[in-house]
Amino acid sequence: MNRPIVVLKRHSSYDLEPLVDSIREVCVPLGGFDNLVEDGTQVILKPNLVASASRDRHALTDPAMIEALIVMLKDKKCTIRVGDANCLENARRVAKSNGILDVCNKHNVPFTVLDKTTRVSVHDRKWTIAEDLQWTDHVINLPKLKAHQQLYFTGALKNCFGFVTGKRKFIRHMFLGDGKLKFAAMLLDMASAVNPSINILDGIVGHEGRGPINGDPVELNLLGASTNPLALDCAVVELLKGNREMIPYMVAARDMENWRDALSPDVLWKGESFEPQTFHFPDVLIPIRFSVVHAIASVGRRIVRTATGRL
Repeated sequence: MNRPIVVLKRHSSYDLEPLVDSIREVCVPLGGFDNLVEDGTQVILKPNLVASASRDRHALTDPAMIEALIVMLKDKKCTIRVGDANCLENARRVAKSNGILDVCNKHNVPFTVLDKTTRVSVHDRKWTIAEDLQWTDHVINLPKLKAHQQLYFTGALKNCFGFVTGKRKFIRHMFLGDGKLKFAAMLLDMASAVNPSINILDGIVGHEGRGPINGDPVELNLLGASTNPLALDCAVVELLKGNREMIPYMVAARDMENWRDALSPDVLWKGESFEPQTFHFPDVLIPIRFSVVHAIASVGRRIVRTATGRL
């Protein structure tokens, strides 16, 4: 077996300099950050921007993670963009809600709404995906560690769904959600198409319970990295004592030869290993398939939160 490596580290602060140091540390066993991303290359930073939420809710990738990577990449003279696509909101508005857009503006890094499309083939299956993948040399995947009411857990692999543009997310939920392993297999194909150079998980403060947006912050003090998004998720779910049988894309990966080794990664710790406090996964999952009522309700909740200032 050629098992991917996952590197985990205790890290308890969003302060910039210590965070940069820790990101460099977790990348060392993967070959080192400077070898994973060459000088002068073009890079997309992909945060988790599922819906508008203030920074203190910890439902989105923390802006400090974005700033740390921007600082590291500017040292390497890279061309940087931060980008995402959203189903029911404009991604720029979501990035503004928790401070990521402010970080982009501070460092003169463009924020890109991923709305243009191209067609890709993954194992003889055709998919539409964000066109920006064609020009970039590297995707750095920056997910948030969260519970998920539909998929039980969301981390590095689910974050690759962000390269599906706009309303196509809704369509895929509608037409693939009835067979949840079909939706899961599509997620695995999206991760294959994106093929992030590095996946760096923000688990410093996680989001438990009714995630991916309506849960509660929980201090986990965890930073993780891998070149394989599924391997990173598997290692983290094991650490949190979650039930992998509840996660559709981990079940679907058993029958996909290119993903099977990632289900049993080699886990390395930088510094002492530890077990985070209890993490609350959802007790009951809701259907993956969106209904029209669900979409209208989601938009309505966003409008109410915006009107009342409760991002």
